[in-house]
Amino acid sequence: MAMMRNMSQINLNQFSKNVSDEGLQLDLTEEVVLIIQMIIITTACPFTILLNIFVITAVKKTPRLHSKPNILLACLAATDAFIGLTAQPSSILVELFRLLDMSSLAKKIRHFFLNGASLAGITNSLLHLTLVTFERLVAIKLTIHYPFLITRKNINASVATFWIIAFCTWAQRYMTPYVVLFTVGPLVPGCIIFIAMSYVILYRETLRHKKRIKTEQIAQQEVKHFLKENKALKTTVYVVGSLVLCFIPLSFLFISLLVDSLSLKDSVYFVSFSRVLIMLNSLLNPLIYFWRDKEIRKLVLPFFSRCITNKSGPVSYRLQPKAMMMNVSEINSKQFSTNVSDEGLQLNLTERVVLMIQIIITTTTCPFTILLNILVILAVKKTRRLQSKPNIMLACLAATDAFIALTAQPSYVFFATFQVLDMNSLAQAIRFHWHDRAIAAGGSNCLLHLMLVTFERLVAIKFTIHYLSLITEKNIKVSVAVFWIIAFFSWVLRYVTPYIELFTLALLVPGCIIFISISYVILYRETLHHKKRIKTEQIAQEEVQNFLRENKALKTTVYVVGSLFLCFIPSTFLLLSLLVDSLSLKDSVYFVSFCRLFIMLNSLLNPLIYFLRDKEMRKLVLPFFLRCITVNPSN
Repeated sequence: MAMMRNMSQINLNQFSKNVSDEGLQLDLTEEVVLIIQMIIITTACPFTILLNIFVITAVKKTPRLHSKPNILLACLAATDAFIGLTAQPSSILVELFRLLDMSSLAKKIRHFFLNGASLAGITNSLLHLTLVTFERLVAIKLTIHYPFLITRKNINASVATFWIIAFCTWAQRYMTPYVVLFTVGPLVPGCIIFIAMSYVILYRETLRHKKRIKTEQIAQQEVKHFLKENKALKTTVYVVGSLVLCFIPLSFLFISLLVDSLSLKDSVYFVSFSRVLIMLNSLLNPLIYFWRDKEIRKLVLPFFSRCITNKSGPVSYRLQPKAMMMNVSEINSKQFSTNVSDEGLQLNLTERVVLMIQIIITTTTCPFTILLNILVILAVKKTRRLQSKPNIMLACLAATDAFIALTAQPSYVFFATFQVLDMNSLAQAIRFHWHDRAIAAGGSNCLLHLMLVTFERLVAIKFTIHYLSLITEKNIKVSVAVFWIIAFFSWVLRYVTPYIELFTLALLVPGCIIFISISYVILYRETLHHKKRIKTEQIAQEEVQNFLRENKALKTTVYVVGSLFLCFIPSTFLLLSLLVDSLSLKDSVYFVSFCRLFIMLNSLLNPLIYFLRDKEMRKLVLPFFLRCITVNPSN
């Protein structure tokens, strides 16, 4: 009877019901895991929807793609798009509300939407994959019966039945707790056994056909037909393989319900890993279709380019082998905006609207960015109890954010305003001589300071003995001075040589990212080790308090690093678009605007994080902030 109750609770996201969901505070590791999960799913969600819709559109609108295998793969793409539209966004909301300690709202969304959407999507996907496998089995093993079994009418009826089953599973889940038992229980093993047996038969049949082709005189038409069917079979093998790989962790979660010694269902880390893999499966499938089918690739890539690029812009540049070095040397976040509107052509209505929205947002945020970062610096400088090493480094980082707000944001307002007014020559002069340089210098400086902040946390928690000798005020001042010199030299030297960006960003960015990533992996493991020690050993109260203080400072840096990565994700795609010809993101005024705005907003997010995390700073800064923005009553 207990097993019956346990099995009735099985679904993808219900495994994540752990201590953190019950209203208790999330610890550092759980917060880091949730943030990473949100970043991955948020990045994957729009691509999952877009790529699957492109597959469906390509198959639907192209007569030469109207083969039965392609139609079935398009139906499978529809189930992946369904997961991208329902399960992925609701998963992001659930984790966001958990992160904000709004557990009751998170549980409602999970119970009433996410669990049902995940269950319906997985059920539907598995049934469609069984149908795809059955089509391949009939095509290769039972070729004579193919025209009678695999008809449009039968395909339509099967697909409609699968969608009805999926939605009925979702709806009935609210009526009876045992609906999962009667769907997932017999369905999953049945589908898996059928798919496994089918591929064993298909493997043996393929070997037999290949042997016949080698040893017998077979008509050329029959050979071509076999090769075509075999190619379609290989595609389905890759699709099934990706699904099996993504669902392996979920299988262990099922087993952990029945085996008491396995407590995987209570592990937020393993559950998050399983959830991310399952969500990513819906993105992997369309990528497999593009990789395996040259025809779909040819049709979809131009359509994809038209959707993401400026529709009125006939001008774009492509990387030629000889020009690769020159193009790479021009890489920086702002210079990607060299598009049609930058070349002196008239802006269309949508471009003007986008630029005006950007001007409004940047003009509004610029004074707050400057003010908040200056208040952070003043609070740390003038208050003794805030003059700890972590706070001093965050104040140095606030100085780089204030620099971006003082240089990059106003120059962008001028640049965008002159573009809207069709004064393109003046706009390009401001962008080339001021805005691009400010962004490159500010971005480099910010990344270097963030690496220094991470290094300080690494030494404080991992190499505590060496902290006093390594993290001194003198070393901090020297490091910060060197970082500012590098930033200004990259600004000045860019007028002398066009390759300065290659030797700064190309070497600096990957190096900093690798160092920060490795450091946080080490810090994560070390934090777990310290927590385990506190629970199992008798440790002095002073040491415990010191660890909690250091851990709080680490959490602040985690939020700062997380906000930076979120804001710089779009720019990463812009960097990739320089190297991948089929991606013309660099020519899209809309996408470039989105990237530029996010980079500049990062300088506003950092001081907000400091105020959110540090109660002492909040108490000191808020009265001063109120005095700055209110009118003196005596006047």
